[in-house]
Amino acid sequence: MAAKLRNCISCGKIFSSLYGEKMCPSCKEAQDRLENSVIDYVRANPKTRMPEIVKETGATDLVIRRLMEAGRLVGVNLKYPCKKCGKDINRGQFCESCAKEIEAEVQNVSDKAAAARAAAERGRGIHSKDSGGRGKGK
Repeated sequence: MAAKLRNCISCGKIFSSLYGEKMCPSCKEAQDRLENSVIDYVRANPKTRMPEIVKETGATDLVIRRLMEAGRLVGVNLKYPCKKCGKDINRGQFCESCAKEIEAEVQNVSDKAAAARAAAERGRGIHSKDSGGRGKGK
């Protein structure tokens, strides 16, 4: 696999990306240190709130939320809004009811696509232009 030159999304420096990384190695290392400091702080202070974590670690609420959505802050009583309805949740991207609704929508689309494929398959075959007079009232 050939390396590609990219600009780091954090600092803008050009770096060689072999596996599709979006951050240069130094920014990635800094991000990892910041994330680990958040994880360590929350483990040591499990009843902490978002403003305290931001103040004590220097991490933004976006970084903390990303860690929660990724499941890296387990057992923490922090809340953030569901991406669909805005209801407070503490893991994932969607609340349980929205997740079920999305799952049902996906299943519905999948079922419709399968039905369309089946109908297309049934429509394939040999057809003649002249039906031999059948079905025309003869």
